[in-house]
Amino acid sequence: LLDRAFAVRARRAPILAHPSGALLARMLERAELYLNFGIDDHTGNPVGEEEADAQRYSRIQAAQRLAFKHHSELREFALASCGTLSGRAALVKHLQPMSDEALARFAEHELKLVSPGLGKGREFHEDVVAEAFEKRPSVRRLLNALPVYPTEVEMRDEDRAVAGAG
Repeated sequence: LLDRAFAVRARRAPILAHPSGALLARMLERAELYLNFGIDDHTGNPVGEEEADAQRYSRIQAAQRLAFKHHSELREFALASCGTLSGRAALVKHLQPMSDEALARFAEHELKLVSPGLGKGREFHEDVVAEAFEKRPSVRRLLNALPVYPTEVEMRDEDRAVAGAG
């Protein structure tokens, strides 16, 4: 699902802006939670916050080495610290000097973040790169932020009642 840019393509679907797309939006949030859940690919063991950050930093550093070697217009990206590349806005800002074709080639062929020819347009490729390298909130923190008991709004939400009944 990651190489097909499932989450990026689903987030760009026009139905999410429509009122009838609210349930789909919540389902997409849940799918993204599981896509980004920290599990080691080889052992199946959960990955802690520090290990997830170390993996993300190593992916960013590999991308920076590619950018330094092949793309002179990404010199600032290549020399930036990993901490400054944590947010989507900072990542997209560093990609601005690239042409649309160069960005597509960088995301598809060099970084291998998405299958070639899958998406069109600059915004799509910027979203794919940002999705791959931005810092995600800890699943543990997200779960701890949830209320223990349902709120009155959640109890009266028909969509949740339907989703939970299945």
